Amino acid sequence: KNNILSEGVKARGITFGINKTLEKELRSAGADDKLILAIVEKSPVKKDEIEAETPPKPNDFAYYRNRANSNFVMSNFKKAIADYDKAIELNSQDTNVFLSRGLAYYKIKKFNLAIADFGTVIELDSEEPMAYFHRANALKEIGGFEKALDDYKKASELDPENEVAKAAFEKLQTDLSAISATKNTKKS
Repeated sequence: KNNILSEGVKARGITFGINKTLEKELRSAGADDKLILAIVEKSPVKKDEIEAETPPKPNDFAYYRNRANSNFVMSNFKKAIADYDKAIELNSQDTNVFLSRGLAYYKIKKFNLAIADFGTVIELDSEEPMAYFHRANALKEIGGFEKALDDYKKASELDPENEVAKAAFEKLQTDLSAISATKNTKKS
C-alpha cells in the first residue's frame, strides 16, 4: 500500500503542506519513510512556513532524517546531505536514508557519490526497484550506458508497474542500438 501511495503522490502531487504533527499521524496510520519522503518532496511548503528548528538531539535518528528531508524539499541539498550523514551514523541500515542522500548527491551532480549510495541500498535490499532506477539515471550521467541499461531492466523487473523505468529502459536501448548502427555504418 505504501508503494502505491508513494507512486501516486509522486505522479499526482499533493495540495497540503506537511508538518511534524501530520507526519506523526501518518506514521501512526502505517505510513513508511518512502511515503513520507514522497509527500515531503511534493509538499507545497515554502521556506518561511517551516516550523522553527529545535536544537538537534545528539542521538535522534528521526530528527536528522526529518530535517534532512525538509532541507531536500527546500533544495538545500548540502544541508540535507549533512543531516543524512548524521542519520546514517545513527542507523546505517535504513535504506531510505541512503536512497534520499543519493538523490541529494544526484541533484548537486555528484554522480559517483549518488551511485555509491544507491549501491548501498541495493546491498541492503536487493529488491528495492527505485535504487536500481536512480542508479541507472546517475550512471547515464557519467556515460555508464550499458550498466544503466541493466539497472533500468532490473527496476522494471522488480516493479512491473513502473512505466517510467520501462520507458527509460526502452529509450536507452533504442539510443544504444542507433549509436551502434551509426558506428557500423561509418566503418563500412
